[in-house]
Amino acid sequence: AAAKMANGVDSRPRLICGGGDGTASFALFCVFKVLINEAGDFFWTDHDMKLYFPALVQMPLGTGNDLAGVLGWGRAVPNPNDRQKIIAKWIGDALDGTRSVRLFDVWGIFPKDGDMKLCQLESINTERPDRPKFSEPGASVPFLSLLYVSMGFEAFVASQFELNRKDGRLANFVEYAKQIGAGLLGARRGNVNLTGVKVETLDGVQFFPPPDKESDTSDEYISLGFMNINSYSGGNISAVDAALFDDGRMDVFRQRDWIANELRRGGKTPTVKVEGISVDVPDTLPGVFCQYDGEARYAFCPQGKEFGMDIRRVMVIPVVIGPALSSQEAFRTSCGWVEYENMDSLAGQNEGEIPADYIDECKSLCERHDWGGFSVFRGRAFFRKHTGGELKKNLVAKGNCKMFIRDISADHPEFRITGTDEERDQTLTRLRRWVSGAIREELNATAEDVELLHKGLLEMNPGGACQLDHRNRMMFGVTLRRLICAVCGEACRNEGCGACKQRFCAKHLAEHLDAAPKVQWMWADAGTLIPVFAGMRKEMAKRNKARWSATMNVSEAILAFEQQTAVRPVRLSIECLGTTTEKEFEGPAQAKEELERGELRSDLGLEGVFKRSYSSASL
Repeated sequence: AAAKMANGVDSRPRLICGGGDGTASFALFCVFKVLINEAGDFFWTDHDMKLYFPALVQMPLGTGNDLAGVLGWGRAVPNPNDRQKIIAKWIGDALDGTRSVRLFDVWGIFPKDGDMKLCQLESINTERPDRPKFSEPGASVPFLSLLYVSMGFEAFVASQFELNRKDGRLANFVEYAKQIGAGLLGARRGNVNLTGVKVETLDGVQFFPPPDKESDTSDEYISLGFMNINSYSGGNISAVDAALFDDGRMDVFRQRDWIANELRRGGKTPTVKVEGISVDVPDTLPGVFCQYDGEARYAFCPQGKEFGMDIRRVMVIPVVIGPALSSQEAFRTSCGWVEYENMDSLAGQNEGEIPADYIDECKSLCERHDWGGFSVFRGRAFFRKHTGGELKKNLVAKGNCKMFIRDISADHPEFRITGTDEERDQTLTRLRRWVSGAIREELNATAEDVELLHKGLLEMNPGGACQLDHRNRMMFGVTLRRLICAVCGEACRNEGCGACKQRFCAKHLAEHLDAAPKVQWMWADAGTLIPVFAGMRKEMAKRNKARWSATMNVSEAILAFEQQTAVRPVRLSIECLGTTTEKEFEGPAQAKEELERGELRSDLGLEGVFKRSYSSASL
């Protein structure tokens, strides 16, 4: 084997995986199931794992076949009944030891606190499409992801598609298109709700909602997630800055409107390259539709609590590059070098510079002088003597600049578990639990869990999953969607509650808002600047509607008082359930404090928050 390696022949085993995109992680499950003994250790030594871990070859037998397409193995295999020679050649290419082998990033999903459960969509009532029915999931559970993970619209579409899967690939594409239309324009669109979901990078930088816009996330954004490869939804979607499968970074995205994005950018979506993310789903949502490598699930917490997950790179595996690889950039690592588009490192600390007419000559110059890399900017190459590790650590964004960094490990792609010692131990522990079936028991919902979810959906939809002091009437604008009332299921206008973003008919919107405090305020000294008849003038000012603010909810009133700089007495009027209470305060700060935690808030029950609180005992 060592002699073959020296002669440029890769002698490691081939792992040919035939199926859709989700089968790749199952193939890895089978490999680790064989390699891990009863004690939880690998049968092979570390040296054997590095050099002889099977190299993945993906045979495109699914619908979208994103992984096979990116790796150069085609989007479809011809029918073997009449294309036997083509199939034979395909197999021959897959087993060819001289084919290029590259490293491929694999991402691990780590639920927080063990509260998350997964189920799958069972059916949607055509009369009440906003109340889906779920069932216990299949055996597949998310631990490793090779392609992408997302929440929201496309996960909901994938869930509906699974209910209507056809026999042929073309028929499946037609079914996908049908479900996309229903998800965008039909009343089922109400099942896509990301309000309150938060996504941060692992170093604490907020990504979703955008830091400069914390509200209206459910209406403005229908999807969020990340890509590890530059192909999504059967190759119809890719990243503006290509998502590369061996750069150690995921490409996270948030999407308002896939149709508008298609028209504006031709299916290319903006992304941000990060090393991992942390996702939190609030207790004001019953759950979220999610998908990992095309496998659709519904994530929720049976106890109605907040839940979440961390996602980070856990390993790199060898993959075989096929003969049908397109010219589109799919990976960075090549012949001991890593390339970073629109990035630079340690700019200005140059050992020298030359015209960047011949990149191979620049690489050879670095290797002769043992420099770590060079950047190309405005047609010139700037050389850096720092190590490759130092240059990677100091990468920064820089437009129209390309950074080349030496990476010796790229010469011989080797399997390895990535991360710190603690992270590697965590990955190995999770890996053992995965192959033993423990993760399946941990994550897959039971019939009792699903029954709790259904109960929570029934409780949440009529009342609205929102705090009483956040509720307000809102018009959501013009839409082509068919809308139904969240309570009665009758057709309604695009009007509802600004807090929970649910639509209601006029009757049930009034009921929904009647339980919420309605706040108005005015300057209490209005009309008293002239001392003559001050009492009468004050009473007249009080009765003058123009003196009062617009009606707002409690949260809006608190924000309004925060923004006030004047120090004047304030009169506050709060109406709740038909009762109006008025009170005066020394100034905006005192009124704000009282709304937040004072006796007025307690007397009116403003601390009441609509949250699900139920258990199996309450069924």
